[in-house]
Amino acid sequence: MMHLPKNSFTCLNLRSIKSLGLGTLLLLGPALHAMDAGTDASQLQWNGDIQIQSQKAFQPEHWGNNLDQLWGRLNLKVNYSSDQFASEAMIRAYPDGFGYEALNLSDQVNREITLADTLVPSAQTLSQFQLYRAWVRYTFTYFDFRIGRVGTMGSYSNTWGNYLDQNPGGSFQSRDVVHNAMEITKDQGIYNTSVMLTTNDRFLNRGILRVKETAKLNEQIQLAIGYSGSIFDPVYYGEEEDILSRVAAEAAYLIKPSLKIFLEAAWIQQREGDDLIPVLLGLSVPTMGRLDKLQFEVEYDNNRVDSNGEDKPLIAGFYAEKGLFQRMKFEAALF
Repeated sequence: MMHLPKNSFTCLNLRSIKSLGLGTLLLLGPALHAMDAGTDASQLQWNGDIQIQSQKAFQPEHWGNNLDQLWGRLNLKVNYSSDQFASEAMIRAYPDGFGYEALNLSDQVNREITLADTLVPSAQTLSQFQLYRAWVRYTFTYFDFRIGRVGTMGSYSNTWGNYLDQNPGGSFQSRDVVHNAMEITKDQGIYNTSVMLTTNDRFLNRGILRVKETAKLNEQIQLAIGYSGSIFDPVYYGEEEDILSRVAAEAAYLIKPSLKIFLEAAWIQQREGDDLIPVLLGLSVPTMGRLDKLQFEVEYDNNRVDSNGEDKPLIAGFYAEKGLFQRMKFEAALF
């Protein structure tokens, strides 16, 4: 069985029987545009927002702090595009003293990085500028080539899903994944093919081959299937090192505007213990204009246990989004 980390209060809460998690996100000024005087307005665009996010785990036996997380950041992104070239750079700035625990790998740069590794927050609150994404893409006759720090987000959920890149479970706004990667993509009719080589190991001893095929059958139905495997690992560590693989599939059906059902499923190989077979089912429903988005989600994980060591295969929640005033957006999830 896969047991939850005892030192992770939020993750423990999300999967326990007697608990509930609440996440909120506030975006201010989602469109800040500026154009270079010597550049066509359609080629260069700046976007920026201020994000304030909080999270609270509700446990009857232990209230704890009023909030488990409260932090803010500035997101600043610039995009350039032309017929044969495109680029993107996104910077995140975290102010000192506003609750953000900076991502810091200084104490583990020589540690072996595995397929399932994620960045671990340090215990010190620091002000930080982070180059979150930065890539360039070249368009050739038969394919596009992109290289740099690339983001992937294949899920309709902000809390769960995206199984080609992440394991089941999660926390609010946690599904976006960033890769140091080279990618070749090709569009052919209703199909889009992506082949990516990616690594988070500064020595390139470990890395992943990631392949994804997406098909938009019509305006209502979209399907996708993908594979990723740690093919770099045996090159450095020898044939005794296993290649860990995962296969993920996604489907979405737009019944009518604002009414959509989506499904994600995967097989995720584990180095130790049982393999994971997560399934996510979600439904976006219309709200008669009261909300911009409202969706309900259920996730099944064959290997999940709660804080008491009991099987907890199912978790459920909902997500809501509403634009406030002209340049403000509020998002909330209960799970």
